[in-house]
Amino acid sequence: MTNDHLITLFLNIFARRYNVAYLSTFFFTVLTRDCSWTSVAWWFTTHPSRHSTSRPDVATNPVILIPCHIHGKHWVALVRRVINRHVYFLYSDDLNRAPTETHSRQFLQQTADPLFFPSDATWIHCKSQTFCPHSNECGPTVMMNVAQQ
Repeated sequence: MTNDHLITLFLNIFARRYNVAYLSTFFFTVLTRDCSWTSVAWWFTTHPSRHSTSRPDVATNPVILIPCHIHGKHWVALVRRVINRHVYFLYSDDLNRAPTETHSRQFLQQTADPLFFPSDATWIHCKSQTFCPHSNECGPTVMMNVAQQ
């Protein structure tokens, strides 16, 4: 079973190699727990002591990898990309469950700072392979999907 430590290790290596930023595996969990952008806003500050690694600054990077742990039991991949000053969110869920996607998108639209999720942002569902029977594939799949997007 893949846990947040393995995903963080993968993201740290991947982000350094490709000069992209990523958010903590706890970002979405804290945001959904507190229903407040204030609880996660510190991830976007540029205070030097905040960074324990040399990864790119989340606040200014055009690519942000966002692993989302949904309801404490399922991983989905989200990538925020800025292309020509337009914000895109690339969403991937190996179960391809519409309710999970709808909840994630609507929750971010309602909770996130408008600079992070502007009203004109484009949400793109990137279909994933669903394995049947499904058993703990979502962790490795989220890492693969984040890397591909």
